[in-house]
Amino acid sequence: MRSDVLSVSSVRLFRLALGTLLLLVGTALLVAQGIAWLDLEPRMMRALEGGALCALGTALGAVPVLVIRSMPVALADTLLGFGAGVMLAATAFSLIIRGWMPPRRWASASGAR
Repeated sequence: MRSDVLSVSSVRLFRLALGTLLLLVGTALLVAQGIAWLDLEPRMMRALEGGALCALGTALGAVPVLVIRSMPVALADTLLGFGAGVMLAATAFSLIIRGWMPPRRWASASGAR
């Protein structure tokens, strides 16, 4: 009886994986066709590719949440701590450092040096 339950869930998991794969391939083809239709300049295309790469990384980071049914408290604490550290590093390196830099564009626009 136990093997019947496992075989049904295995088939269901396979169907889910196959459906997800087909969805991803169809979406990728649709996005590729849309990008070819837009005919963007190279800088805009690189920006779009960079944004898509970041979105892909975010989506891949969410996959373990969808796959893992139960998680030990110690692992959850570790992952939350790692995520908090990444966010603090992003804040420090991207926002705070640039906030300390003098506004060069505004100084040149007003004529003051």
